[in-house]
Parts: sequence; C-alpha cells; structure tokens
Amino acid sequence: MKPLFFIIIGLIFLLQIPLWFNIVSDWLMAAVAVIGLSIIFLSKWLSRKSGYEEK
Repeated sequence: MKPLFFIIIGLIFLLQIPLWFNIVSDWLMAAVAVIGLSIIFLSKWLSRKSGYEEK
C-alpha cells in the first residue's frame, strides 16, 4: 500500500520541476490538477484498502 502512495507523491514532485524553471504549459497544469483531484477522490478508497479504521 505504502509504495503506491510514495509513487504518487514522486509523480507530483517530478511534474512540478518544470514549473520552477518557468516552463508552464497547459497539459502540465492539467496533469498536476488531475493527479491532485484523483488523490482527493481516491484517499477514502485508499485508506479503506490499507485497513485504516475510523474512530
């Protein structure tokens, strides 16, 4: 479960590198937005899959 989380974080980090050098393109911004939104929507599913129990 954990490796998937770190892969997602790594993807976001790598996608942001061109932004540091002012290389901004529409598809890059869209990719960052899609990954961010997918994390928000999948967080509940991922926490359930990892066995996290709400108190």
